[in-house]
Amino acid sequence: PLPRGMEGVSFACIKYAPTQIGSNDSSLTGTRTGAQGAPLQRTRSGLASGQHLYALMNNAGGCWAVTWVQDPISGMLSIARYKFLENSRGACMDISPCGRLLAVGTSEGVSMVLSTADLSIVSKNLKAHMVFCTGICFAADGKHVLSVSLDASATLLSTTPSPHKSLAARIHRVAMPLLIFFCFCLLVLLQAVRVLKRQGHFGLLLQIRAVFEQLGIHFSPLDNLEQPWKGEL
Repeated sequence: PLPRGMEGVSFACIKYAPTQIGSNDSSLTGTRTGAQGAPLQRTRSGLASGQHLYALMNNAGGCWAVTWVQDPISGMLSIARYKFLENSRGACMDISPCGRLLAVGTSEGVSMVLSTADLSIVSKNLKAHMVFCTGICFAADGKHVLSVSLDASATLLSTTPSPHKSLAARIHRVAMPLLIFFCFCLLVLLQAVRVLKRQGHFGLLLQIRAVFEQLGIHFSPLDNLEQPWKGEL
C-alpha cells in the first residue's frame, strides 16, 4: 500500500537526475507506480545506476513531492522519500542542473524550492502569483527559479535565501506568540483590577501595587487607591 495520506494520488510531473540518496533511507518496498489518473500499476523502469525519479503527485488532500528509486534486483520502483507540500494541487516542477534542488509551482500560485536530499523546503513564495502556475524552471546557474502564471506574471525566487530574512522570520515566529500572550495577561489584569475596585478590595489592590513598585513597574490603573481606602476608615 501507499504511505498514509497518499491514497488516490496521480502523477502531475516526473523528473529524473543522477543524485544520491543516503544509505539510512527507509525505503517503502512494494510501492507501485503508474500513469496519471489511473490506478497505480507495477512498472519496470530503465533508470541507470544512481538515477532517481522525482515526482510531483496530487490527490484530494493536496500535492506531494516523492522520490522513487529502483530495486537493483527486481527493477521495480519504490518510494524512498515523500513530503506533503500544500493543500492545493501541484501544477509544474523542474530540477536544477546540478540535480540537488527541485522547483514546484502549485494551482494556488505558490512557488517553492526543495532539496532533493531530503525534500526539505529551501525557499518558498506563498504569493508568487494570483492564480495557478503554468510553468517553472531553474536558471542555468541554479541560483534562481523563474515561475510563470496564467495571470501573465513572472516571479523570480532565490534558491539561497538571505540569512537575515531567515533570522527575521524566526524572530517573528517567536515574538508574535509572546506578544499575544502579554496582551492577554494585561487584559486579564485590567479586568481583575476593575472587579476588585468594584468590590472594595482596596487592601489587596495596595498589596498588588506594592509588588509592581518593587519590580519597577508603574501600572496606572492602580493609582489613586488611597482615597477610597481612607474613606472607608
